[in-house]
Amino acid sequence: AAARAHPSTPLRDELAAARAHAASAEAAAAEERARLSDAVEEARAHPPTPLRLALDQARVDASELERARAHWEERSAASAAEARRQADVAAEASGRAEALALELRAARDH
Repeated sequence: AAARAHPSTPLRDELAAARAHAASAEAAAAEERARLSDAVEEARAHPPTPLRLALDQARVDASELERARAHWEERSAASAAEARRQADVAAEASGRAEALALELRAARDH
């Protein structure tokens, strides 16, 4: 059986070293994942700090302000569009009134 074993070559040695390094890196990554998971669980077990509570409230307030800004921006755009529409209607009515006044003057002058 020993005679059937493949002889060692630099490429085979390099491949074996790379596999050993990958296995070591995977083990280290698994240990780090477990350590981080433990740290997260420990952090969750403690009540939030006043700073954390203030930060969470600030995020809620910022979200509410953003919703209010978007709402008022939408209303403002709608109001501006309505004002433009009314201005167009008034300009059209003014143009018709001016044309009618010119027709009346022309009829009176003849």
